[in-house]
Amino acid sequence: MTFGYKGNRTVETTRSSIMSTDNPRDDLPGSHFLPNIKAKEYYVNLSMDINQFQYNLMFIIRIAVLSPTNTIILHGNGIDMKSKPQITRSLDFHQTLIQYRLRNASRRSTQNASRYSLVLDKNLAIGHYYIRFNLTSQIASKFLRCCKDEKNSRSGMLSSLKVLPYLNEKLFKINFKAVIVAHKDYQLRWNTQYARKASVSSNKISYTFGAFNFMSSRLYMVLQSAANLLTDGQSIITNELLRKIVSYKMDPLSVSQEIQKSGINTQRNNRMHRQCEKLNLKVAKQKWGSPYNQSFLIIQWDTSWQPGEFDFIAVFNKIPKSPFNHLPRQYYWIKYARNNTIVTDVVYRQNLYYYVVYYTYKRNPASLQGFGFTPVKVIWIYNNLTNLPAMQDDSGYAAQPHPRISPQDVNIKESVIQLQDSQNYTNHYPFLTASGQHTLDIGIDLSLTFNLNWYHPHDVDKWDYVAIYNHDPKNDSGYIANQWCWVSDYKTGFCNTGVQFDRQHHYFAAYISYDYHAKKYVIKESMKYPNHSHWMSDLKNSISKVKLRDLILPGTHDSACYDMVFSLADSWTQTQSETFENQLLDGIRYFDLRTEYKKGSKDKFRFVHNTWLTTTSVPNFLQSVKTFVSKYQEIIILDFNHFYYFNANIHDELIEVIMKHIGNDMAPISFTQDVIIGKMWDQNKRIIVAYDGKSQSLKNRNNKKLWPAIRSVWPNVDHVQDAKKKLDQEVDRNHTSLWVLQGILTPLSESIIPFSVQHLANTMNSNLNTWLENDWLHKSINIVISDFYLGNNVVSIAVQRNQAKDRALNVTIG
Repeated sequence: MTFGYKGNRTVETTRSSIMSTDNPRDDLPGSHFLPNIKAKEYYVNLSMDINQFQYNLMFIIRIAVLSPTNTIILHGNGIDMKSKPQITRSLDFHQTLIQYRLRNASRRSTQNASRYSLVLDKNLAIGHYYIRFNLTSQIASKFLRCCKDEKNSRSGMLSSLKVLPYLNEKLFKINFKAVIVAHKDYQLRWNTQYARKASVSSNKISYTFGAFNFMSSRLYMVLQSAANLLTDGQSIITNELLRKIVSYKMDPLSVSQEIQKSGINTQRNNRMHRQCEKLNLKVAKQKWGSPYNQSFLIIQWDTSWQPGEFDFIAVFNKIPKSPFNHLPRQYYWIKYARNNTIVTDVVYRQNLYYYVVYYTYKRNPASLQGFGFTPVKVIWIYNNLTNLPAMQDDSGYAAQPHPRISPQDVNIKESVIQLQDSQNYTNHYPFLTASGQHTLDIGIDLSLTFNLNWYHPHDVDKWDYVAIYNHDPKNDSGYIANQWCWVSDYKTGFCNTGVQFDRQHHYFAAYISYDYHAKKYVIKESMKYPNHSHWMSDLKNSISKVKLRDLILPGTHDSACYDMVFSLADSWTQTQSETFENQLLDGIRYFDLRTEYKKGSKDKFRFVHNTWLTTTSVPNFLQSVKTFVSKYQEIIILDFNHFYYFNANIHDELIEVIMKHIGNDMAPISFTQDVIIGKMWDQNKRIIVAYDGKSQSLKNRNNKKLWPAIRSVWPNVDHVQDAKKKLDQEVDRNHTSLWVLQGILTPLSESIIPFSVQHLANTMNSNLNTWLENDWLHKSINIVISDFYLGNNVVSIAVQRNQAKDRALNVTIG
């Protein structure tokens, strides 16, 4: 890396990690190639047969065109992939056999071509494995001609995986990564209808990546084209480390030490180094008016840039010989920047040198371990007002308070700020939620952190801010260090904090405004994170006369999916972060339950998400419910609505299990949806069991304690606007029985790869709060379910609206 300048112009120095062909790491998964070969589009078809998966696994090549010197190699040493993979299986094909297959492949359809299979050991562990197919260029051209027009393979098989291999005179290579997550004799179903396409150019890797249909599959695979574009190896992320980063508790030096210590393998760094020439880093100055009256450095980059988890930008006042000798506090983690822009608090001064450097944590390809932060792009600045461009400020940064300068460090003067009438203050009702903030390639973020929320985000004063406290707020400056934000910077009324979620300790959200008469900041409102473990009994006087169908009840979608058996598919199968016990304590009163029968298993009845098993059995759950209702006078609805591998006898067996555990507490169907809540308390029948399979049983079709199925319309969309339309239709419907409003987004087949359920829930939950408090404030709502419910305020909203039921009822009667 060299630094230099020409005149007063900014000079950019880039560094690419594209590997030289003189020393290719062909023995490693994720090896990559020089992107200087004209890419062409071909189809390469793989099909898979899963036959008694517990004992063997077959990878089948539809056209066998391997040269005599090449092999099929399986790499893998388990899920962690922390060390160099060991070859666990290899298979050579005989030359004459290859030649025979080539001759036949050129004469007939590829669908009829004979297949080769690689049978693995029966003790194959669940984990990540890499299958590499090497073909010499001489036979590759024949191979591609045979494959080019192939559109579909057999039904139920992997079909039409489109890749763009790099083809030169010496080598044709395709790398696939397989993630084995299940031991079951079900086939992978590949959906080609929603293929994702990328542009083709002479120096860019392009790919099409289909999506999975999980409805009848227990085998989940991630397949990658050349250079492992999509996930770049095993995604092993330390959530605690990321949480410390976002809470400003760790600088780059500490992060580097932690990465080396724990052996964390970063996700996207190889990809980024290959694409580093795309990084367009810009630095400008921005003038802030009163009360700052200073210019600050602004750093921006293209919206198309995809940063790694540990990428950061640092500002130096001397030539950066180390990524850690930056100016104090002048490091900025890219993952948490807003709008691809960093507003620094570096004051722009004349006659000073600044260096702005983008750092990524580079991975050592020989060991798959990181070896330190590497500069990707450096901008050299000679700080002269005539040369550093002024930012146009299209986003209005300078019109807002500076995001890096705390309220206590701002000198607000009466002469600067127009005198305001404090009596015009609008209540904002601050509250806390909790969510995982990091979208991972594999798995979800269970290191939950608190979020600050407030209502009426468009009716705020410029100098208002919110903060989180770990004690009852007494003064404006007593909040947890760095855990505050200017409300005018967050138009959605929501901002993340770095404070780890903890329901056992007291945390408060506070809304703080500047009092122009007293000339100081004043805490206007504060709200403690609530305890909703007995909210219904607390409202006994308010809701005793209310009908069941008129109550607003908070619930969870796929309630049991908080601990999945096959964790590698958590991103698309796990919908909750909390156990049943915690859900009950947090105020959840409706449970969406889907059950599978496992013949021969000790736990015959297990909860599932589209046949993806959880670790929770039905008897254990029922015991938790029994324990809870024995301690708290709450009313619970259990909705058994999906059944897998059931027949009439199995239904009867499950019903017997339910009756055994909670039969004495179950409300009879004679209560109906019009039952007065007080009656359920008086008769101590506080558990409602809705059982959608009642008519399929033999002995229990007339069971007086099993309620009919509850109406629950699945929106089946993955965008907030589409969900709002579907939910509005359901809210406006004239309901005469119990019904569920599904406040969820679903990863559809075209979005399963880039998005997780958690990512979509984070998007949906804040909107759900707004709709319930504004759009549906005067609408009748019954049961509201959500994913990762801690990220919304539905329980508190339900408590408030149910509390108002008594007042409305009294007005009606009067």
